[in-house]
Amino acid sequence: MLPWGGTTEDENYSPPPEGCRGGLSRIGGPTPKAGAFSPPQKGFSEELLRHYSAPVRNVEWKGTNQGMKKHVVLAPSILAADFARLGEQVKEAERAGADRIHFDVMDGHFVPNLSMGVPVLASLRPVTRLPLETHLMISAPDPFLDAFAEAGSDWLLVHWEGNNNLHRTLQRIKALGKRVGAVINPATPAAVLEDILPDLDLVLVMTVNPGFGHQHFLQSTLPKIRRVRRMIDRVKPGCDLEVDGGIDPVTAPLAVGAGANVLVAGSAIFAEDGGVAAAMNRICASINQNERIRRAVQLCRQTDPHQDDVCNSERSRSSVQGSMKKH
Repeated sequence: MLPWGGTTEDENYSPPPEGCRGGLSRIGGPTPKAGAFSPPQKGFSEELLRHYSAPVRNVEWKGTNQGMKKHVVLAPSILAADFARLGEQVKEAERAGADRIHFDVMDGHFVPNLSMGVPVLASLRPVTRLPLETHLMISAPDPFLDAFAEAGSDWLLVHWEGNNNLHRTLQRIKALGKRVGAVINPATPAAVLEDILPDLDLVLVMTVNPGFGHQHFLQSTLPKIRRVRRMIDRVKPGCDLEVDGGIDPVTAPLAVGAGANVLVAGSAIFAEDGGVAAAMNRICASINQNERIRRAVQLCRQTDPHQDDVCNSERSRSSVQGSMKKH
């Protein structure tokens, strides 16, 4: 069962080829241009049904800056992987179309948990050609930057919280030739990013409190994701906006709709029945379906602006079915 109530056996369902590599743009032909929809001749119900079932191809997500196209990519978090088969599962994620691998480092001080370190990352470097994105949930990360860089990290992500001199840390990461990211926790306001955003390649908004997997997505973070998206579009349009925590086929469309273009998912990829590829396809398909519904609602409003209640009921139906699937 898919989040909107259908199944993978449905006539109109087709999984994206090779998962989401290169963003959801890998899912087919051209995105319909503005004005491409014909006004319905007999009310909009048949037209809505047609657009719900029609495949959406070459999905390209845009921020508030309409000139900056944002492709949605997946970064599987190996914190939820089977550590007895870690290399095998990383290879499986790469074959399924992952764009990068998210590597969580915890020290038991900054967050109340311990996880992986430099030796594990170094052992994965020969296993995959994908970029390794190292999320340092540690106090005072500076002494460890060189070691993780040498072990094969392509991205180094550090928290705004608990860092004595964030600007110095970011500059050190740049000097190591690595992509640099800043992370903010759910209770941290987006405004703290204002002075450092020009130095960033990525902003990660945590959608759970960091430290543990298998947590529920905090919907209270959605307005902050929207604020960060507006900041990025205004100050640094090429910067990625990533979300991490509780991402699954139900919550992924919410995060993308708020402006995220990189999704970190752990349990929803590595702890689901059917394998890594099937789990990644479910997330991609849910985002794709959400875009279908968004376009149908747009069409509904364009053809008859007085029918907002009907349009909203269609959207609510999909959300309710998704929530039922989740719980």
